[in-house]
Amino acid sequence: MEKQGTFFAENIKLLRTRKNKTQDVVATALGLTRGRLAAFESGQTKNPTLEDLITFSEYFQFSIDMLVRKDLSKIPESKLYEIEHSFDYTKGSQLRVITVTVDSQKKENIEYVPIKVKAGYMVNYDDPDFIKDLEKLTLPFVAKGKTMRMFESEGDSMFPLPEKAKVLGEYVEDWHQIKDGGMYIIISYRLGYAIKSVYKKLENNSLTLKSLNPLYPDYEIYLKDVTEIWKFKGYYSDSLPSLEQFFSANELLEKLEEMKAIVKRGVIFK
Repeated sequence: MEKQGTFFAENIKLLRTRKNKTQDVVATALGLTRGRLAAFESGQTKNPTLEDLITFSEYFQFSIDMLVRKDLSKIPESKLYEIEHSFDYTKGSQLRVITVTVDSQKKENIEYVPIKVKAGYMVNYDDPDFIKDLEKLTLPFVAKGKTMRMFESEGDSMFPLPEKAKVLGEYVEDWHQIKDGGMYIIISYRLGYAIKSVYKKLENNSLTLKSLNPLYPDYEIYLKDVTEIWKFKGYYSDSLPSLEQFFSANELLEKLEEMKAIVKRGVIFK
């Protein structure tokens, strides 16, 4: 018979490594020192306080009972995923801790993430040292208390949004507030970031992402692969979209719709 109450240390280490997080990153997110987190993971801290248990439970999205009493290493990955990505996963208040910087007036900065640091941001989006080294900017029309970030567009999948446009996003804490068809910046440690029109499929723990450019197909992304979501608030660019490209894309879309209609009629009247 398994001895109960002895799995907390092993479980929090397992869950941290599943997230591919260093002790420094998790400790910062939880408001702990690295040494204190290491003591929890090694079992040196024999009797975690209730406050500590609640903190770890909310961060990893596992109940205190499971963290303390169950050997999570013996639970299949598919089941761990189901537990971690339950309906409450989309509630920011129980999962996400956003790393920000502030100016001398205690107003949040707007960090700028250009394409050249895109790869680094995918991994270090919640690393305070990485975030503080990003370029900062302020905009007079952004109210105090808003968490904003600026990204750089890449490619033509969001045409007529120009390539290399500076896109401003507002942090979305509660993913239930996503409006179907709205424009969002989706951050994924696996897929990079995408500026897309989004449709929720929260019952399946996924989102459908739609490009504005009709030449690009829709695709689905699972919430487990999403790290941050930012609501599109505007963009700056020193260039204008090409009307020639715009008409070309729309003409092709019209041709595709005509072909679909012909095929449909052929199937119906065959």
